[in-house]
Amino acid sequence: MTTVRVAVDPVRCRGHGICALLFGEAVSLDEWGYAVVEPTAISDPRSIRRARRAVAACPQGALVLEDG
Repeated sequence: MTTVRVAVDPVRCRGHGICALLFGEAVSLDEWGYAVVEPTAISDPRSIRRARRAVAACPQGALVLEDG
């Protein structure tokens, strides 16, 4: 079974919030609008697709997928 984790590079994040809109079950925004990621592994195929979509949509490339 494939599992992945979403990670955020806090230096690259500029607080656009697209990731939280596309993958709100694992990404939230802090009080300043920067991404905060749940460190849990994701194995559901639909959630993995949403995670990939959020990673691809990040204009700063701050979100990455790591093998779970």
